[in-house]
Amino acid sequence: MILVGLLLLPLAMITIPTFATSHASTSPVSGAGPSPTASRDLTLSALGALTPSPPAVLTHSVVGPTGPGSVASAIAYDAVDGYVVFVSPNWTGPNGSVWGATINTWTYLHGNWTELNLTGAPPNRQAPAMVYDPSDGYVVLFGGSVYHTHGNPGYLNDTWTFSHGTWTNRTSTGTAAPSPREQAFLTWDAADRSAFLHGGFGSASGIFENLTDSWSYVGGAWTNQTTGVAPPGEGTMVYDGADGYVLYFGGAYSAAGAGNSQETWEYHAGNWTNVTGSVTGAPSPRSGAVSAFDPVVDKVVLFGGCCAKAPPGYPFWLPFGDVWTYAAGAWSEVASETALGNRSLTLAVYDPDENGTLLFGGWAAGITYSDVWVIHLGSGTITPAILQAAPALQWSETPLPLGTPVTLSTLGVFGAAGTTFAYTGLPAGCAGVNAAIVTCTPTVTGSFPVWVFVNATTLGHAKTSAVLDVVPVTRLPTGGSGGSGGGGALPWYDSTFAGGLLVGAVLTVGVGGVLVYRDRRRAHARDELVARLKELPRGPTNGQGPDTDSLER
Repeated sequence: MILVGLLLLPLAMITIPTFATSHASTSPVSGAGPSPTASRDLTLSALGALTPSPPAVLTHSVVGPTGPGSVASAIAYDAVDGYVVFVSPNWTGPNGSVWGATINTWTYLHGNWTELNLTGAPPNRQAPAMVYDPSDGYVVLFGGSVYHTHGNPGYLNDTWTFSHGTWTNRTSTGTAAPSPREQAFLTWDAADRSAFLHGGFGSASGIFENLTDSWSYVGGAWTNQTTGVAPPGEGTMVYDGADGYVLYFGGAYSAAGAGNSQETWEYHAGNWTNVTGSVTGAPSPRSGAVSAFDPVVDKVVLFGGCCAKAPPGYPFWLPFGDVWTYAAGAWSEVASETALGNRSLTLAVYDPDENGTLLFGGWAAGITYSDVWVIHLGSGTITPAILQAAPALQWSETPLPLGTPVTLSTLGVFGAAGTTFAYTGLPAGCAGVNAAIVTCTPTVTGSFPVWVFVNATTLGHAKTSAVLDVVPVTRLPTGGSGGSGGGGALPWYDSTFAGGLLVGAVLTVGVGGVLVYRDRRRAHARDELVARLKELPRGPTNGQGPDTDSLER
């Protein structure tokens, strides 16, 4: 059990690296987490040298909280409050020698980490399970373990919820609940409308082992959903919003020497089903992988895990660094390697603010990381009749030239019965309608953070946001001479034209109306510029308009 052994190491034995990047173009990110210094990579790094379909882009974002990192932590997207919630063990003192009283609670939004320093937080722990429950509108946290200096963990089975910056103890004595454990899997099961927990590591009949029981959490109460069959422990589990069931992949077989699994399982309506024989293209056997559902492409995204065959003389097991997607019974490899390298035990969650699958930290070669990356898989079709716990809001175009129609789409909630949509922050000219798609033409310029509040009678509620930038369309003046007298040169202009094709171009008009065009961004905007100039009224210089023939030459 390499996973459990790693979690029980004192912090002084875990290396937390200062993340360094060799990219040529970086800039500081304000409001990032504590040391080490955060940075955002301004150049998007393609995954390996591949050309995947759809395109996949991995963006280095920021370094997160220090401490044991993701290996002993948990992450969830809080769709009511509109940010990612992260909890980690509270280690203080020299080299992390002191075990704190309560857990650390962080939020992640717009590339910034914020530590909340809350009173009333759950008692300190490592490796709890956590997920957002859209039906009840809060994040659910369960279990974990308490570190003991003699090396044996004290497993927990208390239940807490987090909403609007406040933790609430939901533990009920005398009622059913999963047994004490750490490293359990917890996902939102939209089909069965419950937070669904499976497995973990704890004590069964006095023996510490991988557990195979399943539970649902609805309205503050746990219900045992255990059946006769279940997947092995140490895999990865997530709700597949496109296909409508909980998906489980991989893990480690309990029999000594049996190795890792490449099985694919589905859970629906209280039953686990092994579908390994019917799926195609499965990843290689592994444990400790992570997965999230991306509603933009309607696919499950899987990353990494342990372990590939290490090179001769390599002192550690070598995790995987590949990215896979799953939909309708088919696995597909997106990239065989990524810019962040090979890792296991990474945390993953779909983050609408980043518009992609957020990866935090992980473990490799004896090092525990605390950096953030985002996997973007591009655009795709939208599957109806499901409300995701974290819907995505997307503009058809931004920045948008003033007077241009634009479409706002709320992804992941199409067709859900009884669903309502309420928008705030829309610009003038756009009316908020009770619909997943809004098409309008803004009549004012500015930057508009727009929120959509989604409520489904049977599936829950959530909110998400996206910023629309409406910019002016700058045209050359048709009267006067730029303040320099007849025949004088007109001043320089920064111009933005329809479709965002020409941004930051520099224009000047000299004597005789000759236009000089210096494109800083995109050469193909030239034809658009010429066409628009031909539509302008004739200028005051010798009765001539801008010399578009000269421009074309």
